[in-house]
Amino acid sequence: MSDNYLDKIEFIADANQALVHIESLEKLLPKILEIAEEATGAEASSYLRYDHESSILTFKVARNEGVEQDLAKLLEGKMTLQAGEGIAGSVIEKGHALMVHDVAETKSFSSRVDEATGYKTRSVLCVPVVHVDEILGVIQVLNPKDKAQFDDADQRVLGIFASLAAVAIVRARLLHEKLEQKELEAQVAVASKIQSKCWPKMPKMEDGSHAWGESLPAKEVGGDLYDCIPLWDGSYIFYVADVSGKGVAAGFIMAALWSTIRSEVRIGVGITQLLRIVNAKTYDFLSSETFFATVSIGQYWPENGKLEMASAGHGVPLWHDGEEFVEFPSLSGLPLGVMEDFTYESQTVPLDRGEMIMLYSDGLNEAFNPENEMFGLDRPKALVVPHDGEKWGRKLMDAVVDWYDGRDRTDDLTLLGIWRDPE
Repeated sequence: MSDNYLDKIEFIADANQALVHIESLEKLLPKILEIAEEATGAEASSYLRYDHESSILTFKVARNEGVEQDLAKLLEGKMTLQAGEGIAGSVIEKGHALMVHDVAETKSFSSRVDEATGYKTRSVLCVPVVHVDEILGVIQVLNPKDKAQFDDADQRVLGIFASLAAVAIVRARLLHEKLEQKELEAQVAVASKIQSKCWPKMPKMEDGSHAWGESLPAKEVGGDLYDCIPLWDGSYIFYVADVSGKGVAAGFIMAALWSTIRSEVRIGVGITQLLRIVNAKTYDFLSSETFFATVSIGQYWPENGKLEMASAGHGVPLWHDGEEFVEFPSLSGLPLGVMEDFTYESQTVPLDRGEMIMLYSDGLNEAFNPENEMFGLDRPKALVVPHDGEKWGRKLMDAVVDWYDGRDRTDDLTLLGIWRDPE
């Protein structure tokens, strides 16, 4: 074993210590190529990342200091090779290093990169970068500066270094993913805080009427929304809506829907026309992302107890007459985002003294316990506290959380109640 080979081994062992302190791939990959060039005496080098799903190699970093052509500018993120194409593609396909002394004498060399860059490749040494059983990519060095061709010592040294580089790359990748996860968690936490600040404050009603609402997201950010909006004629429009899906995406849809309803409710149309307008205005962004939203909406006049209700694919409200639950008239209608132009219908009933109407999202009746039993609607009815929607609602919220009994909550839970004091 030559002194030159031992010197190279000692060099990469020392150089590898520098890799330990580099945490970002953007800084790590150029350093890896710098060490590879110095260890093999190469004129230029590149690292190509391998995508297993597409079987494509992509130039991530290219170096050629002191050479006229700027390979980095021409190759990085722009040039790709299929597995099996060129020397690098052959290394991926065969799973072992390749050393070509004269590219003009091998069929496996692809001139496509040279033609695109104007660079002249004479000799190539290419090794796979493998971590455990996963091929991450390849390191290739080009054109030795002080000799005619690469030799076996160069191949052995670069192979050893590629194993060390693989560990450093995986470490940097995991650190990057961890930082991204932390950043995402921080962003979600902020979004959750903002959303909690946006929940509406229930207005104080006249004539012995009251409103209460609350939402409990399944994730940090939820897709349920509720509101109660006072109008100029003394009535109130109130609703509970449930955007399909959960998490941040549903939260963004929720915000857009809330804004649309708020902007349109002021023009003074009834709830059926309001649903039709909101559906038309939100159809494109809902349907394009395969989202939809169900809505239970009502308009209430405290002075006489008149209550008009409509539905866009949402559950029928719970109606309590002060002594027992009574069946609310049938409500039907397509969810928002299903059909661009849809005509909605409503039902009008009197909300007498001592009565209560409660809107809910399916996080109530479709809550599952560890035995996979649904909470349903019979249990809420057994928990009713007549004439006090807030007390009943909070008791119901606690009952649903207890029902999960440690199981992850699968859906957002929202309740909104309107009730009148007894005589």
